[in-house]
Amino acid sequence: MSRAAAFLATLLLSGVLPCAAEFASTADDAGDRALCDRVAARIRGQPHADGKTDDPFAFATAGSHPWIEAPEPVAETAGDSADDWAAYRATLASRFHPDAKLARAFADYVPEDPQLASLPGSPVHALIATGGTMHCQTFIFFTAGTSSRMLPELARGENNGAFCWQEAGGLARVNGHAAFLYRYFGITDFEYQLGVVPLEGDRWGEGCRVDAKFQTLYAAGDVSAPPGSASGALEAAALALARAGQFGTGQYVAFSPVPAAQRESWNRLLADARTAVDLDFHEPSYGPLVLGGKVYFAVAARQGVGWREGADVQVDLYALIGTQVQKVGSAGLSASRGRLLSAQVLPGGVQP
Repeated sequence: MSRAAAFLATLLLSGVLPCAAEFASTADDAGDRALCDRVAARIRGQPHADGKTDDPFAFATAGSHPWIEAPEPVAETAGDSADDWAAYRATLASRFHPDAKLARAFADYVPEDPQLASLPGSPVHALIATGGTMHCQTFIFFTAGTSSRMLPELARGENNGAFCWQEAGGLARVNGHAAFLYRYFGITDFEYQLGVVPLEGDRWGEGCRVDAKFQTLYAAGDVSAPPGSASGALEAAALALARAGQFGTGQYVAFSPVPAAQRESWNRLLADARTAVDLDFHEPSYGPLVLGGKVYFAVAARQGVGWREGADVQVDLYALIGTQVQKVGSAGLSASRGRLLSAQVLPGGVQP
């Protein structure tokens, strides 16, 4: 199973739904704000422990009577060669008897690790491809029958209609009605979205979305203070700049005022460090930070792997050692989820 699909399945199938009958949805929930209003009310009313991985929307898709039923997609067997794909498309044709438009869509679709999502007891299906470095999902929605026909794509402008990286989607059922379930999980912050787009006949309705935003808390991890400076001082300074959002701006930030006696040495360090330190990767904030009476060239950015950024923060200190700019200290800050800041209901089940 692909990363995005596996992550979505974990989100959808985790958690416990107490007193499900108390919150049972109405027949109109799939087409109006009622379901989203209930989800938002539940988010606002329940306590939230700090953490990175727990899903604040898990209650809506879990339990014996979930508000939203989300079947897990099934991995399809397909090879990599042209003959393999021809055989797989023939299999799709024999299983679903597509009309001409759907047959053309199948013929043009060459997904990486294809999956098929089906709603039990419903003719609605989705052929899903997830691939690329951004783990983008694309879909062919269709209804099966004597002559299966294609359903329209979801209208959105991001990533040519695909759902990438921090987004994921899948088929769902809301009170017996077919729908598309949209999920967004923040990578660099603790923002989450759950959206429902109802299938109204042969078209997608507007739907609704719940946006929940949480406070980001920081805690110091690995701290290596420069010689002559206490680790506690660097930890406190790093936490203060992270809490103030003074990182990842790609701009000069005066983390500390430069003492008058050190302005000349600071100007020299600044000029040398700008060429010696990579100020493009993850677009760090950079500027003077004074510890133990000495000014350092500080760089503060989100941690990550390659172009992928996370919520954790890294602060590095540089100084002139002889004629060379060298890293002399660092502090890693781990981010976790704090209290709920807001939960609002918006029209439209997916980001436009």
